[in-house]
Amino acid sequence: MPSTASIDAVYKLNKYQKAKVREYWIIDPDNKILLRYTLEKETYSLSQYEFDKPVPVAILPDCAIDLGAAYADQEMSRR
Repeated sequence: MPSTASIDAVYKLNKYQKAKVREYWIIDPDNKILLRYTLEKETYSLSQYEFDKPVPVAILPDCAIDLGAAYADQEMSRR
């Protein structure tokens, strides 16, 4: 059975693109990386971000998500 990461990166991505989902994020908490796919016309453009600063939400211009803070909170709750 394929891993969740490969399902997210291939199967879901294709389904979301066909459904015209405007923005799709894949978060890799182990490597502290976010992949943001933004629909432009008929295809996705890809942007990659690290958790060191807030990530802008492409479809909400005045919004950004601070994954570093969220990740730090999650790490603290595991202890």
